[in-house]
Amino acid sequence: MKKLSVIAMAAVLALALAGCGSSGASSSAASSSEPASSSAAVSSSASASSQAVATFNWAEVKTAAEAAKGAGFQKFGVFDKMTIDGADYKDPKFAYAGGVAQATYEQGAIGLIVRMADGKHDAPLTDRDKTEFSQTWSKSYEGLDVSLYGAAKGAATVFTWVDGTKEFGVTYQGLGGEEVSLDSDEVAAIVKALKEANAAEQKKAEESSQAAAASQPVVPNVVGMSAADAAAAIQAAGFSVDGSAEGTVVDQSPDAGVALEPGDTVSIKTDAAENRLAEVPNVIGMDAGDAGAAIEAAGLSPDGGASGTVVDQTPAGGTLLNFGETVSIQTEQASSDLVEVPNVVGMDAADAGAAIDAAGLSPDGSAEGTVVEQIPAPGTMVDPGDTVSIRTE
Repeated sequence: MKKLSVIAMAAVLALALAGCGSSGASSSAASSSEPASSSAAVSSSASASSQAVATFNWAEVKTAAEAAKGAGFQKFGVFDKMTIDGADYKDPKFAYAGGVAQATYEQGAIGLIVRMADGKHDAPLTDRDKTEFSQTWSKSYEGLDVSLYGAAKGAATVFTWVDGTKEFGVTYQGLGGEEVSLDSDEVAAIVKALKEANAAEQKKAEESSQAAAASQPVVPNVVGMSAADAAAAIQAAGFSVDGSAEGTVVDQSPDAGVALEPGDTVSIKTDAAENRLAEVPNVIGMDAGDAGAAIEAAGLSPDGGASGTVVDQTPAGGTLLNFGETVSIQTEQASSDLVEVPNVVGMDAADAGAAIDAAGLSPDGSAEGTVVEQIPAPGTMVDPGDTVSIRTE
């Protein structure tokens, strides 16, 4: 570590000037030139230097985990101790602001400030403005590209790097305004320690997640079981069951082996009629009776004409419906089922009525006189029981 104390130089100059005067003046000058001690925690502007970045509002917390949470991410890995130039930096103080977690280590009048972000952040990663340094260079440490800033190459005051989604910044500075710096080996030690600390935190998080998942109950495989046995197995695993109480289970959701929270619902589907789908048969062209029988055989309900030939159906053949749903048919009677209207024009009204009755139709009109007109016309094919109207004179 290289260290140039501006305040110490001022003190030497003051003593030299005091030597030209009285001993009392010398004592006074020496006294006035002594640097004041500082025990203030390193925060967003730990240095009293006029070159420090603008003050940011940092919230102090007790642990690294709380700093990470406050910054909006899960883990903030820091080292327990770092030895620099024979001095141990340990027992950090934690804070967070604007998406950045911070750990401040103090040793005497020097602070080592470590910051980390994992995502968007407003707070800076360093406690000094990087543009104030005359020298900027980069170097690879632990396979990471590190950007370094300082008064001279090889003497870093600030350095930053990115590791995956995480961004890191380290500032090394005097709490009373003096300029201090780190050599390459000291930078390497800090980068390595932080990389290992965050890798360890990541591993702990993964192990914790795996342990939590292992402690969750998993959905049993109930496909092929009776509905009653399936329900018992699901409830024994700590879940609620939803679905038919009859038949054999043909499907389940979620699938077997999925971890759920206790009390979550597992749905089952059985082969009971209410859970099955039926394919609508194509009955167009069939006799109404045969069509109805085919529809019922498919597990559906026919609706429509009871006689004649099916000329239309709803829904169409091949459609899948739930068991018991309705298939409507429309029929048209065959010509063999129709009745031909007899020719009664010129007949006595009574004879005409008898002829119409004999044909299976109903006569309507005058009961006396001679028929001069009839509706429908002779030879028309009508349904049995239809009316034939006659007009006499």
